[in-house]
Amino acid sequence: CVAAIFPFALELTRLDAPPVLTSPVFSLATLDAKGEPNMNLLTYATPVGIRPHRLWVISLFRKTRTYENFVARRTGVLQHLTTAHAPLTHILGGTSSADPEVDKAAACAAAGFAWTDSPPT
Repeated sequence: CVAAIFPFALELTRLDAPPVLTSPVFSLATLDAKGEPNMNLLTYATPVGIRPHRLWVISLFRKTRTYENFVARRTGVLQHLTTAHAPLTHILGGTSSADPEVDKAAACAAAGFAWTDSPPT
């Protein structure tokens, strides 16, 4: 019962569409074992430390290539998206790299957001 957990919640409101997010939206870029990139949308991310290293807590949906890559390599690139990146919402959040017909890199490039290699570290 929602009211038992949150006594102030008297009723639930049915929505026809998800509400517009007012929180930051990120993408997380990862590499698989062969060095092939993948990227997805991420909405649950927050900084939790700056010294000695910048540290973020993120939440990933487990049934994604990005999750698999991140768990295997323990690294990725977190990128803050802006409203200019809105055309990427379906590409990064509504498709899966597990689908052999999906090429997120090509779709992002076609939308005007080509992926580039990061400089060597």
